[in-house]
Amino acid sequence: MSRPLPPSELWLDQARSDLSAAEHLKSTAELNCHTIAKCQQAVEKAMKGLHTLLYEHGAVHTPCGRGHKPQRIVDELLLAPLTPGGLLNNARLALRRHLDDGGIIALCNLAPKWPPEGEPFSKNTEYPYQVSVPSEGLQWRIPSAAAEFDSTVVHRWLTVASDVVRAVQRLKDSLPRLAS
Repeated sequence: MSRPLPPSELWLDQARSDLSAAEHLKSTAELNCHTIAKCQQAVEKAMKGLHTLLYEHGAVHTPCGRGHKPQRIVDELLLAPLTPGGLLNNARLALRRHLDDGGIIALCNLAPKWPPEGEPFSKNTEYPYQVSVPSEGLQWRIPSAAAEFDSTVVHRWLTVASDVVRAVQRLKDSLPRLAS
């Protein structure tokens, strides 16, 4: 009889699935926004998996919770006191590159959000949004337009997503498996 997987492993399984979907979508330019959306989902789920892993091992004291709050997880990693060789320190080191360059948060910020009343919609991977064009004011754009997310941008976000998912997986694999 197989034991149920801990929640952190479930989050990571879904993050790997989202990353795989992004890899399959990447070769079709008109699907660039969907590729990046899957990258964003992979990173968000990997970060939730990381937070859940830290919680399961007692390194953080609050469960992950619902919602799209990768900034909270990043803040916990960056602001928590360091214990040399401790789990939080190891997590911070594993994700250092994309914590330092802001890649995790920048990618997660491409998830669509409703703006405050009277504010324009910001660039995202799913919904029409507005950009300010000099001498023309606000113009509507759609994420699926070829010029909105080119192959260089897709490559950048695939790299971030792949690095984050792999780093969290390596960290998880370095820990003893918890009893269910």
